[in-house]
Amino acid sequence: EMGSVPEGWRVGTIGNICYRKRNLVEPISLGEQLPYVGLEHMPQHHMVLDRWGSSEDITSTKISFTENDILFGTLRPYFHKVGLSPINGICSTDILVGSPIDPDYLALVLCYLSSDEFVAYSNSASEGTRMPRAKWDHMKKYSVVIPSKEITIQFNVIINSILSQIKENINMNYSLKEIQNNLLPKLMSGEIEV
Repeated sequence: EMGSVPEGWRVGTIGNICYRKRNLVEPISLGEQLPYVGLEHMPQHHMVLDRWGSSEDITSTKISFTENDILFGTLRPYFHKVGLSPINGICSTDILVGSPIDPDYLALVLCYLSSDEFVAYSNSASEGTRMPRAKWDHMKKYSVVIPSKEITIQFNVIINSILSQIKENINMNYSLKEIQNNLLPKLMSGEIEV
């Protein structure tokens, strides 16, 4: 049913190449402000997250994630909110945090989890009428073709170089916004002249 599989490749599931992280965090235990990702920060149909808020006003339990984790919005999964994290932080419990079992699988896992087919599959078994939620127990059974180790490594190197540039651009944009937010009030008040 997967069609022809190249020699040296194999059929498996998402659960064979990706696992779910569930590191629950209480806001009182943070001790410092961290980037916070809610569903409202996640763009639709993007592979890399480019917005986030702050944990400053968070009062309920959240999930911690690290750079290069893949965040998947499980609430109303048909909105297709999936993306690679360019930062460490915490996120809503309506977001599933996935991580490749092997770092060489990162690009492969990201491509599978952000595909229209996987999002539709996840949505097909979501539970709830008004607020449907995708479930990891169903998601991890999604059938995939897993390339040979050599091909996987080559693919990961190519895609990672692109992802690194995207993440660098996102972080630079955040730095420039901070500079703008600091300078603009001083320019408007006349404290600094151009």
